[in-house]
Amino acid sequence: MNKIVKPFKYNSAIQVNASKSYAQRALILSAISLGESHLKNIDDSADVLAVLNCIKELGAEVKQVALKEFQVIPAKREFRENLILNVGESGLALHLLAFIATQFCKDFEVIGTGTLLKRSQKKLIDLLEFCGLNVSHTNFHLPLRIRGILNPSNIVFDASESSQEVSGMLMTFPLLNNPCSLKIISPVSQPYIGMTLDSMAHFGIQLEKKNSVFYFPGKQHYIGNKYEIEGDWSGAATHIVGAVISGKLALSGLNPTSKQADRAILEVVKSAGCEFQFIDSILHLNKNQKITPFSSDITDCPDLFPVLAILACAANGCSKISGIHRLLNKESNRLTSVQEMLLRFGVESSVENDTIFIHGTGKVKTTEISSYNDHRIVMAAAIAATISDGPISIQNAQAIQKSYPTFFEVLLA
Repeated sequence: MNKIVKPFKYNSAIQVNASKSYAQRALILSAISLGESHLKNIDDSADVLAVLNCIKELGAEVKQVALKEFQVIPAKREFRENLILNVGESGLALHLLAFIATQFCKDFEVIGTGTLLKRSQKKLIDLLEFCGLNVSHTNFHLPLRIRGILNPSNIVFDASESSQEVSGMLMTFPLLNNPCSLKIISPVSQPYIGMTLDSMAHFGIQLEKKNSVFYFPGKQHYIGNKYEIEGDWSGAATHIVGAVISGKLALSGLNPTSKQADRAILEVVKSAGCEFQFIDSILHLNKNQKITPFSSDITDCPDLFPVLAILACAANGCSKISGIHRLLNKESNRLTSVQEMLLRFGVESSVENDTIFIHGTGKVKTTEISSYNDHRIVMAAAIAATISDGPISIQNAQAIQKSYPTFFEVLLA
């Protein structure tokens, strides 16, 4: 599906979509809890639907009781045969369920689709094997066949590349029969670890931590609960940038004190000279008459990169975005994808070490953009139309289904 976005300005009120990251964690935890859970504000993004199907495969019973509301009756902790989990394109689902599913099956397969099939899973595979499992694979890529019993002891894990393995261990280790510990070295994306701990606490488990070591006494249980998923700061970031460079917006559904990494967007737009305020839990934004060049470190929030590139285009001068080493193993190589997008927009950029320099002129050229099947490229290209001299055509815009299916409906309402 190609999508043509004509030049437009923000002038609306938007209810932000629900956080898929929180929803995925909540669905999995509700499936392994004691007692049923009632979850509200569950969106139908592809990543969330993949997890929903996976927990059904684990044995959980899921009933939709109202719009975006689900009752989850947990799976029984008994070992099953011939379990196949299709995580779709979700890297988070893969890393969580590769660990969690060991509590339901001694021999199971994890498969996926799309861009996830192109990503090396060497670090995950090495970790699973270190924890006592046998993993069959083809050159460290999906599908993975995982066999054996998860039996960690005192794990020391280098989390300098990703936090998803950490989340998988944190959620699973409390369920084990024997005590163990997890020491995390050089963690990136710490807000995502915070989201995992926050979700675990909501379902009744709080961990002991001393310095950088988590301790698991063993034989703990999650407790079913009522849980309403908060709004998604990742999707909101797109609208926030679009509003401050083109018009005005009232954005509802966000948690001002959220642990989500992409809440950092507010500090970035503030550094670019933009103003905003929360009034009665609604975020109000207005176009800034002059976007100033900014500097930002995306080490902990790499998903912001595409939309920050558009903010940089709207500024007059050179903006600097560092931490770009985090961009290489996403739905696309986001550094390359964004540089090619900028080139088609007529915006100069250059890379030096771990930093990209973007030389904005306040506008972009009408053009056709490849999404590289990356949902965040789709969103960034769409809001570039707010500063373009003509329509922006986006190839394979259906990639947006991964995280924000109603994006264009909301954007162009």
